[in-house]
Amino acid sequence: MIIMRAIWFISQIALFGLIASQMVSIPSQTLMTGTIHLQPNQTYMFNVNVTTSLNSILINASSAQGLGGIQVYFPNDTLARDAQFNSTAGNYSLQFGFNSPDVGLWSVKFASTDASSNYSLTTYSLLNYFRYYVAGLAVMTLYSAAIYIGFDLYEEAEHGVFEYLLSLPVSRKQLVLGRSIGGGVRAFIYVGPLVAASLFVLDSLNPIAFLISMFALFLFAFGMSGMSITLAVTIKSSDRFDILMGVLDAFIVRLSTAMYPLAVLQASNPVYASLATFNPLTYVSNLFRWGAAVTALGGNTALVAVFVVIAFFGFFTLLGVTLYDRRIEGGGWQ
Repeated sequence: MIIMRAIWFISQIALFGLIASQMVSIPSQTLMTGTIHLQPNQTYMFNVNVTTSLNSILINASSAQGLGGIQVYFPNDTLARDAQFNSTAGNYSLQFGFNSPDVGLWSVKFASTDASSNYSLTTYSLLNYFRYYVAGLAVMTLYSAAIYIGFDLYEEAEHGVFEYLLSLPVSRKQLVLGRSIGGGVRAFIYVGPLVAASLFVLDSLNPIAFLISMFALFLFAFGMSGMSITLAVTIKSSDRFDILMGVLDAFIVRLSTAMYPLAVLQASNPVYASLATFNPLTYVSNLFRWGAAVTALGGNTALVAVFVVIAFFGFFTLLGVTLYDRRIEGGGWQ
């Protein structure tokens, strides 16, 4: 099973990853956004603060009437780009990309002509999608390994292991805690080599952030094992459990930032982006990418992510203990 998973992981990097490496860099974070209405022959300056080293940035500017011009300045006030909107040519929007942008305060200046116009500006930080995908793939594999503990319960019920476990001199709470811890540790050990492979491919590391992300990954695996146990003892049907986990996998993985940056989700469908912000997989994926130095996280953002993972772990561990204690007996396992 481990060998098969490793082959799957490597094939995903080799097949999809190589394709992704040829893709244009995609937005990972919105640096700033704003709109302004200018009267004839007015100017207005937007400031874009680049606080950390980024792979690249993309500046999107638009004029509702296709009038006026725009100037982009480096942090040292040197002119970087200068362009004009042109409604006749259909140039209502302009894009400017900068690789390895200087850290500091960039300036974007709009200037209207002899007619008033509405202007808007959105600036994104861009990243290499191959690196983004590799980090997310490791977290998705951890998720898949952690939920497998639920299938073990059905095998134990089929082979009469439950009766033996209940005869042991341990409480049921201790039994389900051991189950959850075992599932989390097994998933963590199982994915450990794949995480190492990810770090080798990414060739970057933020030591302190990485240790925090490993702590969050373990709690996430622990919590996913608790969730799997909770669903298994509630349903008591291996077929229905298998179908439900397939449906949950589709929602949990796709409605998260494991595969797509939040900025992309917001641009494609704001509802999807809103749902992703409630998904624990989003937070643990962001933490791991932070630890692997793929993306940056602010101090408050990282703290919120860790808190969400801890809350997820605590909720499903407690719920799993409660339901396992009440529903482990009584038959009905299929």
